[in-house]
Amino acid sequence: MLAHLHPLLVHIPIGILLFAFLITVLPTNYSNGMSTALKLALAVASMASLAACITGYLLAQSGDYDQLLVSKHQWLGIATCILCFSAWIIKSYRKILVWITVIIMSIAAHFGGTLTHGEGYLFSSSENKTPDADTIITSLDTLTKSISDTVLPQKQVAHQIFPYRNVIAPILQNKCYNCHSSIKKKNGLRLDTKDFILKGGKNGPIFFPKNLENSMLYTHLILPLEDEKHMPPKGKKQLTGHEIELIKQWILQGAPFEPITISSTSEIVKPIPKEVSFAPVKDESLLSTTSIVPIKSEPSKEILPGNENIITQLKSNGIIITPIKDNSGALSINFVHVANLEDSMLIGLNALKNQAVVLKFSGKKITDEQLHLLASFNNVHTLYLDNTSITDIGLTDIIKFPALEILNLYNTSISDRGLNALYNSKQLKKIYLWKTNVTQSGLNALSLQIPKLIIEAGLFIWKTPDSLKTK
Repeated sequence: MLAHLHPLLVHIPIGILLFAFLITVLPTNYSNGMSTALKLALAVASMASLAACITGYLLAQSGDYDQLLVSKHQWLGIATCILCFSAWIIKSYRKILVWITVIIMSIAAHFGGTLTHGEGYLFSSSENKTPDADTIITSLDTLTKSISDTVLPQKQVAHQIFPYRNVIAPILQNKCYNCHSSIKKKNGLRLDTKDFILKGGKNGPIFFPKNLENSMLYTHLILPLEDEKHMPPKGKKQLTGHEIELIKQWILQGAPFEPITISSTSEIVKPIPKEVSFAPVKDESLLSTTSIVPIKSEPSKEILPGNENIITQLKSNGIIITPIKDNSGALSINFVHVANLEDSMLIGLNALKNQAVVLKFSGKKITDEQLHLLASFNNVHTLYLDNTSITDIGLTDIIKFPALEILNLYNTSISDRGLNALYNSKQLKKIYLWKTNVTQSGLNALSLQIPKLIIEAGLFIWKTPDSLKTK
């Protein structure tokens, strides 16, 4: 726990030492009058740098970082701490010691930034950035057209394409290397070479060729952003829908690392176009053409603030209650820190039934009977029931949430029988059914009842819209 404080604590001495440096470069008549402030600043910076060194050492023991870079950063950090104490204690050499300390600290900060953000983070130019998915797709379109133009009907010509080198590796470099490369190996996982990708991390292999359901390289990408297993973590640069689909197709094709030889245009695997439609596997005539777009968890109408005394009382039970946005009474209510979910908490929550817009019970032992206690919550827009013991019976109360648009049932025992209760919830826009007991026929039926519903169930295919099909 203390180790995770290092990124926070390390910035305190940096800011204070820069302030101390500024004092030392002031004209003599000013700096003499600020000697007390300089001494105080160095005292605080010394203590803060010592705390940063201790937490940094603890963080380095995780083994998730490049040891050579860690060693350089560590010893330069220790040197900064020692010099800072020296500048505080030795008054006669204080000015020169501050300057030396700032120089050493800057070098240490450079290595620290490299460990956190990757090599070349500070000075990298836009010209060297990894191309995004659209650029990759455009390049593949050009490559496919080039191959098609050069293949004569009467003569087959062999060509090679490089799906891993030209498509997958750039995506991983752009979105994953900061945490999973030679510099930083979070959870023991590196994604910068074929051998390390095949090896996996501390939890074993991250993908299995042609097996999406057991391939964490894909399944963790499509988890809800708030899920602790979602990758990349919330706050990091996320993969686009196109990039996720490219990784999915690569795994389904056997995850080839070596170039693929193509003997004719009919064998060319066409790249994912810029417009992609997703739908559960079913009859082609029923495929939806609705593109996946982000859905905002915001109320569509103005909501008055709730009773502050009740909010304070509920917070005392460990319930996290936060406003959805400024100047609105709409609330997000999260039970993640509640050890034992009791009926009395949910009954008390009824006082905020008009303000509750997001309800999160992820991983809690909420029962069908307890869910029934919330049936009168008319403004709930997003409901998280993932990793809970909720059953098909509990879903009968879901239809009583008239504003519900996003429903997360990931890793529950929900089956086709439970989905029947959702048929009249025409306002639903997105539902997570990954790792449930629903069948393909159940998904098809739900999609027919709510045609524009986006279903995340790990059973998706992709198809090109009619406008982009080859004539």
